[in-house]
Amino acid sequence: MEKTQNNSKKETILNIDEANKNCVDCNSEEVKFVSINNGVTLCEKCAEEHKKLGSNLSYIRNLDDEFDEYLLNFLVLGSNTKFKKSLELLKININLPIEQKYKTKGVDFYRNNLKNKVVGQKLSDINFEDGNEILAEIPNNFPEFENYQLQHEKKTNIFVGFGKKFLNFSKEIGTKVKNSKVTENIKKGGIAAFSGMKKAGTFVAKKTEPATKQIKKAGNFVGMEVKKGYNSLIGHITKKKENEDNSKVDENKKNDDENKKNDNENKEVYSIPLDVGENENNNNNNENNNNNENNNNNNENNNNNENNNNNNENNNNNNENNNVDDQNKEENKESNEN
Repeated sequence: MEKTQNNSKKETILNIDEANKNCVDCNSEEVKFVSINNGVTLCEKCAEEHKKLGSNLSYIRNLDDEFDEYLLNFLVLGSNTKFKKSLELLKININLPIEQKYKTKGVDFYRNNLKNKVVGQKLSDINFEDGNEILAEIPNNFPEFENYQLQHEKKTNIFVGFGKKFLNFSKEIGTKVKNSKVTENIKKGGIAAFSGMKKAGTFVAKKTEPATKQIKKAGNFVGMEVKKGYNSLIGHITKKKENEDNSKVDENKKNDDENKKNDNENKEVYSIPLDVGENENNNNNNENNNNNENNNNNNENNNNNENNNNNNENNNNNNENNNVDDQNKEENKESNEN
C-alpha cells in the first residue's frame, strides 16, 4: 500500500509539468531525483553535484522516496518550467555550472519565495539587476531540511545496519557449522549408514539368489508353453482361413460355369440368320422399282398423247388460216377485174 502511494506521488510530480520529465540542468530523460527547496527534478549525475552544495541550497531526495505533505508541496507549487522562467526574468544563464548557478542571489530569491508560498507567507521582492551576483555567504533558510536529512539517513542506516548484522550473523553461523564436530559426526554417520545399507543389500541378494533362479526357470517354462499354445492357435487359424479361401474359389468357379452356360443359351435364342431380313428388303425394293417404272411409262404415254393433240390442233388452225387467205385472194381478184 505504501509503495502504491509513493508511485502515485511520483506520477504526480512528473505529470504536473511536462518539463519535469527531463533533468532541469542537463535535459536528460533519466530523471531519478528531486531538489526539494528548488522544486525541480534531476538526473543522477546532476543530483550528485547538488549534494555537494548542502541542504540549504539544494535538498536532494530520491524520486521513489516517501514524501510528507510539506516536502511534496515544494514540488507541486514549483516545477522545472517555473524555475527556468524565473531565471530568464532574472537574466541568469541557465547553462551556468551547477555550483555557480545555485549560489546566485536570483536562485536564492526563487528558493525563499517558493518556501513562502508553501507556508502561506507574503512573497518578497528583489532587485533584478542583482540576480547574477554570487552570495557572499550561504544563508540558513532551510534548517528543517537538516533534520529531514538526519531522520532519512537514520532510517536508511537502520536498514543498512540490520542488513549488515544479518549478513555477519549468517557468515558466523556458517563458519561454526563448518568447524564444529557436529558436521564431522554427521559425515561419519552418513558413511556408516551407507556401508550398512550396502551390506544389507548384499545379504538379501545372497539369500534370494536360489529363489531367483527357480523363478527364472519357472518363467522360462511358462514362456515355452505359452509360445507352443500361441503357435498352435496361429496354425489352426491359418488352416481355417485356407479352407475358407478354397471354398470361395470353388464357389466362384461354379458361378463362372453357370454364367457361361447362360451365355450359350442366350446365343442360341437370338442367333437369327442375317440374310432373312435382307431378302425381304430386296423383294420390297424390286417391287417398288417396277411400280416406279410403270408410272414413268404411263406418264410418258400421257405426254405423247398430249403432244399429238396439240399438233392436231395446230394443224387445224393452219388449215383454217389457209382457207381465209384463199378467200381473200379470190375477193381481191374479183375487185381487180371490175
